[in-house]
Amino acid sequence: MSKQTSDVDSTAPPIAIAKIATCLSLSGLCELEYHVGYEIGAKDRICLRIWSSSGSGLWNRDWKYLSDIEQVLSKNPGDALFRVTGLRPVYAGQSANSHSFLAAVLKAEKLIALAGTVEGEYARCNADVWWRELQALVEAGTNLPPPSMGVEDAPIVVPVTKASKKSPKKVVAPAANA
Repeated sequence: MSKQTSDVDSTAPPIAIAKIATCLSLSGLCELEYHVGYEIGAKDRICLRIWSSSGSGLWNRDWKYLSDIEQVLSKNPGDALFRVTGLRPVYAGQSANSHSFLAAVLKAEKLIALAGTVEGEYARCNADVWWRELQALVEAGTNLPPPSMGVEDAPIVVPVTKASKKSPKKVVAPAANA
């Protein structure tokens, strides 16, 4: 599996994993593993994360709340079509592959689908069945253990410290097999 970067947020609420699945990326060049979870104590706070990719490149492994994704998609008036780049604000300032991987996950979960006559345009789908199936997992208290993470799959955490005014800011990621 490929490496990705991630900032670790130790203040994030605990998330239970309700579903672990795989799908192809939109290009079909790599397989993604993703998780569907919910915030413990707030069963309607659903979130998604991309856990791994069989391809190369960087992506973000953070949980992204469905409500935040919906908010970004709602900026399209009505049931307007959108392009995958419309999901970029979900990962503002983060890895460039993340929004495309998220679109692949949304497509696999049948929350979006190709639509329109222009290639690459998507539309939101009716999520009623998906929501009922997910709520059944949540109500059952499903909390799958996260897959073990080998050294080669561990996220590269890049600490960023404030640089003094005299020296330029340096960010150095450790070597993969250091």
